[in-house]
Amino acid sequence: NSKDQVSLKVTGQFSTEMHMVDDGFSTRVRHQDANYSSSRFRFLADSKVNANLKVRGVAEIAMNDARNAPSNARATFNSGRSGNDLQTRKTELIFTHNQMGRVYIGAGSAGADGVMNINTHGVYSSLPGFMGLIASSHQFKEDKDTLSGASLGGQFADLDFNSRQQRVRYDTPAVGGFMLTMSHSDRQTVEAAIRFSGKMFDSKVKAGIGTAQMSGEGEAFDEMYGAQVSMAHKSGLGFTMGCGFQKRAAKVTSSAGIQETDNDRSGCHTQGHLKRKFNSLGASTIVVEYDRKANMQSHGDVATGVGVNFHQKIDAAALEVWVKYSNYDLEREVGSASVEDIDIISLGTRMKF
Repeated sequence: NSKDQVSLKVTGQFSTEMHMVDDGFSTRVRHQDANYSSSRFRFLADSKVNANLKVRGVAEIAMNDARNAPSNARATFNSGRSGNDLQTRKTELIFTHNQMGRVYIGAGSAGADGVMNINTHGVYSSLPGFMGLIASSHQFKEDKDTLSGASLGGQFADLDFNSRQQRVRYDTPAVGGFMLTMSHSDRQTVEAAIRFSGKMFDSKVKAGIGTAQMSGEGEAFDEMYGAQVSMAHKSGLGFTMGCGFQKRAAKVTSSAGIQETDNDRSGCHTQGHLKRKFNSLGASTIVVEYDRKANMQSHGDVATGVGVNFHQKIDAAALEVWVKYSNYDLEREVGSASVEDIDIISLGTRMKF
């Protein structure tokens, strides 16, 4: 650090997964850097203009290459390095005023990013509504040798908003637990969300509702909407539920080639969890989830996923370990071929520093 006015910290994590994947015709054991929360490091530079105004610079780099998405296509495998390991997640300046709120400038989360991932259980490998992050490039099979073109990452993507972009974003101060976030991105997208965090009925409550309006050329969607709520009672029991809708910029024609067919993406998901400290290692959490989505990759697709996850914290080592079972089902309206379910048993671990 060459400037006395700036303090510098380096933080990050190591995160790995392995999966036993059964696509109905064969079983493979795959190894990857975690797709739910990739290995990464970040630089945090902090300074202040005066007692009320602080400035933070963030640079976050992830090991986020093709190792995160092993495929079930034949003759594909992942080695230790790809030559394209490092990818930038964030590069931004954050101005925080004690009374006026916070302004973000640069590459980072847009205004409604994360609304559809709100949760109170804190288990990163059960990110609400995003079951397809496990082995995301694996495709459903029509027979032993035929891939359907429908992937877990495509059919079970979350219906969240526009993630990280080059943008300017403003967060209001929290008032009564409520906060408004707004952004405008270089893609000519405007996003806004209302978020809530507080307590009621002996429960921790988080909620959000958001929208995105896209006007840039070549966008796949015109509008996005979504809402989510999550609660955790002091007993350790909790639930999370949310629904999202994304209006496509272009429709598809019917088989007769005459009329437009509704192929907008939509879906809802729900989770239940129990979080307790059963042993001296740290908190244990069980998460059960259900996810159902329509028209994610093609008109008429209906994807249904269920999962059960056990997550264990090991506080003494800043470590998390989890094991999860997931089942994925896909029903297709277009085409006569049916596809087989995909079953996955996963083991993952993450250490933060």
